[in-house]
Amino acid sequence: MITLRKYWIPIVLIIILFSRLLLFSESTNDTFKVDFPPVSTLENNAPPPWVGISRDETMAYVKSASKETGIIPEFLLAIFSQETSSGKNLGSCFLFNPKIFGPGIGVDFYSGKFTSRVMKPERDVEPFLSIMKELDRNPYITAVSCPMKIGYGGAMGPMQIIPSTWILIKDRTAIALGKKVVDPWIPQDAFMGAAIHLRDLGADHKSDERKRNAACRYFSGKSCGEKKLITTKKSKKGIAKKRLVYVENHLIAGYGNSIMKKMKYFYKILHANDLAKKKINKNSKQKKHKK
Repeated sequence: MITLRKYWIPIVLIIILFSRLLLFSESTNDTFKVDFPPVSTLENNAPPPWVGISRDETMAYVKSASKETGIIPEFLLAIFSQETSSGKNLGSCFLFNPKIFGPGIGVDFYSGKFTSRVMKPERDVEPFLSIMKELDRNPYITAVSCPMKIGYGGAMGPMQIIPSTWILIKDRTAIALGKKVVDPWIPQDAFMGAAIHLRDLGADHKSDERKRNAACRYFSGKSCGEKKLITTKKSKKGIAKKRLVYVENHLIAGYGNSIMKKMKYFYKILHANDLAKKKINKNSKQKKHKK
């Protein structure tokens, strides 16, 4: 068994790398090398479809999740667009067997690079294996998100939910949908699960700032910024003066800003008729006023 394992590991790695060279061109690779924040191309002035799901189905799932949780549809669509370019990029990293390679280690299939940050070992590896067992799916041939320059990958499905978070919300998601088992790769389940998680993070609040902070926490687990003690200047006696200053993390806050921008975009699409009526009414009032 030890001898077989000795040869099996390098054979698998060779197959992965050789398949990449044969099946994928450089232009295909570029599709998955998206710098932060990823920006999808929004065409035809309508919500873009996920691969394999129509716009009507997307909107049906989003509206259902919104009705259940109070998260407005345009906010969910903004997360969907930001996380996976509306389902076009579900991730290209694969976890290796932690018993053989060590926890959290895997490979980016499209770049061929090995990384120890496919998943956070102590947080997501065991939950991911548990989820895969429940779904009767091979965990080592199931694609997840790759890590960015900082942090870890491992997010699943069209709404990019990390395994440890899915464990916390899957039972409530199943109850909301009337299902026994829910799957983060199924759009209906993913939208409902994400909406429940975003409600937990405070995104159902009317305040845009609360929504922005919820988006940042969805992305990183942290708010867009925090108060820190900053040394301002020293007094005449040489005593350092400090004060609490709100400081934002540019990477995390950038994600929140992008979500809010996209939310406004989707609002204009979803409420186009109402906005058009308001514009007509406003113009007619202005004309009457001039007369």
